[in-house]
Amino acid sequence: MDEKLGRLGLVMVARELVEKWGGVEVKMSKKTRQALTKEAIVVTSNHPGELDPLILAANLPKRNDISFIADANLLGRLKNLDKYLIPVYIQNNIETEGRRTRREKLLKKLGLIKKLEKEEEGRRNRESIKKASEKLKKGGLVVIYPEANDGHWYAGVGYMLAGVGNKKVRVVMAEIKKSNKWSWLRLIPGAGKLMGRFRIRFSEPLVAKGKTGKEITVFLEERFREFEKLSQ
Repeated sequence: MDEKLGRLGLVMVARELVEKWGGVEVKMSKKTRQALTKEAIVVTSNHPGELDPLILAANLPKRNDISFIADANLLGRLKNLDKYLIPVYIQNNIETEGRRTRREKLLKKLGLIKKLEKEEEGRRNRESIKKASEKLKKGGLVVIYPEANDGHWYAGVGYMLAGVGNKKVRVVMAEIKKSNKWSWLRLIPGAGKLMGRFRIRFSEPLVAKGKTGKEITVFLEERFREFEKLSQ
């Protein structure tokens, strides 16, 4: 897998895997596809299942400047994956919100999930948000999953956009469906065909409004709720 990532890139590897897992029905306008291909852009997405990053990556244009804001515990697993990741440190939030799964509890006991002091997590997260802003200033594409377990959005997405300054950066929202906590069963050969195709739809590109990180986050969360209602 690591060799394939180095040779083909994340998008092509994700497309191959997701097709094996049952494939995806995609709804995306030509305008959105053009923006995702050429622009400095942020993609905000829901995150109902563990396979979501690959589902999303499989439906992005192939470009060399894609970054995923992701759990820091993914770093170091595959060296050719690391270059796509901007780490965030969320273990204190997970414990505070009481959303650690049995699998995560086991991994933590095995030493595969590491938790830092809350102040250190905060410091490193601020560094990561700054790094994401710099990626956008250079014209990159950054994917972020801003929703917490209780439904509200973390403000990181707003601070990331606020940190870009005057550079024009638009936002595309993505909604993934047919993905859930049981999606890992698709890793069993043939199971994906029985479980049906994933679904993903993308919004039209929009410009975030607000002067502060918190204001931008509130604006985007409200727009995302409106976007979700369109599919109900």
